[in-house]
Amino acid sequence: MLIDEIEAKMHPMMTINTINLFLNKATNPYGAQIIFATHDTNILTYCPLWRDQINFVEKNNWEATEIYALSDFRYFDEKN
Repeated sequence: MLIDEIEAKMHPMMTINTINLFLNKATNPYGAQIIFATHDTNILTYCPLWRDQINFVEKNNWEATEIYALSDFRYFDEKN
């Protein structure tokens, strides 16, 4: 299922429950996928998404689309 701006027409709890239906093996035994665009960062907090399931999309200076996976970002300890 593809949804653009999933948070635009649904209540926040309904949005989170819809995403969780796809993530739960009991309610999604055949592994259907949901791909959605959102501006709501609360979804990152309330849905158990893996780092490789989250991508950031932006336009560059030439108006071309660039996609970055969250899993591509490196994190450093505060000691370094």
